Amino acid sequence: MNILLRDKGYLEGEPGDWKLTDKGREHAKQQHWDVPSSGHAGYVTTRWDDSVREDIGEVSPECKRQIDDEISARRAEQHRQRQERQAELESGSADDTDESIYGHDDDEGAEIDGKAAGIIIAAIAGGYLLVRGAKWAKPRVERWWNETAQPKLVVTKEKLAAKFKKAADSRQEETTSGSPEAEEIEDKGEKDAGEKV
Repeated sequence: MNILLRDKGYLEGEPGDWKLTDKGREHAKQQHWDVPSSGHAGYVTTRWDDSVREDIGEVSPECKRQIDDEISARRAEQHRQRQERQAELESGSADDTDESIYGHDDDEGAEIDGKAAGIIIAAIAGGYLLVRGAKWAKPRVERWWNETAQPKLVVTKEKLAAKFKKAADSRQEETTSGSPEAEEIEDKGEKDAGEKV
């Protein structure tokens, strides 16, 4: 869809870095969202008016085919680049097969090679991001629980309790009103009440 909007003059840029043109600003608003991380600049969301559909009109099959071809070509290029990087990593690590994971065996101490350092850094960064994510999510989950989930659960519990109480009361009325023993108990209760007065 963004490629179609780019081709029609509403957007400029490329995937991951779209910007509204003057024509696009007439039909959309962008909002930047900050991410509490020093390594991430945040992200941008774009909300489009429904009027942009009318302006674009019907998309021809040829246009759809061109967009699909462009997406396929971009994905193929990204796949090729990933394979090149993987091959470079594998060829670089193949040269170091005789060395220990901590680098050269020398008397100066153990040096960590690039692959091991990458794993360690990834583990530390992953732990850091996990903690940051939990801190970010906690107030949102608490707010959801307090404002949405818990009130609905309380209302549902009260409705169920009232429903079961009503069903139990109606069963009790049926059993007590139809039996002669219940009438005797009621009569006896009235006599006792009269004697006490």
